[in-house]
Amino acid sequence: MSRTLLLAAHPDPDSFGAAVAATYRAAFGAAGSGELRMHDLAQTRFDPVLRFGYRERMEPDATVDGWQDDLRWAEHLVIEFPVWWTTFPATLTGWFDRVLTPGVAFRYEPGRHAPVPLLGGRTASLLVTSRAPGFYTRYVPNSPVRLVRRHILGLCGIRTTDVLMLGGMELPSDTPERRNGFLSDVRALAHRRAKATSGS
Repeated sequence: MSRTLLLAAHPDPDSFGAAVAATYRAAFGAAGSGELRMHDLAQTRFDPVLRFGYRERMEPDATVDGWQDDLRWAEHLVIEFPVWWTTFPATLTGWFDRVLTPGVAFRYEPGRHAPVPLLGGRTASLLVTSRAPGFYTRYVPNSPVRLVRRHILGLCGIRTTDVLMLGGMELPSDTPERRNGFLSDVRALAHRRAKATSGS
């Protein structure tokens, strides 16, 4: 049975991005198998600032501790986010900073330049919306997709297997039919994940 963690990272609960996350959650549940937990950053108050960097630990935070427990539990991570200024929202950066910490996501070892990943064996899917064309958002140097899949998740040992992106949001070509087609793709992806064999 697949254990999936869904991270809804659009800060506006009335956005299309929030609808994308809700669609994934509903389709996963309708599949009748698998387990899903959700972190909705639009509905959760937490301090997103890593105030001391890695120099010292911040005060214990029950929300962040719970998120880290969920990350350890999960076999698959799904991140829904919009692209703003060719990057992701500040709240998602805060989630990465507060949750993917040394001892949880990676560790440093003497004599090694690169950290040792601690979340190997896990996979991820990205659900991305962008006003810019999808090809630009995906392939621009240091694109948010590349940053997340290679330099954040990849560094922690998480392999990204799927990227669904809807570019050209709010442009003349952004029709209801086009958005509904994207939601259909999201449903199909959620259904496949819910039916996936544990450890796949």
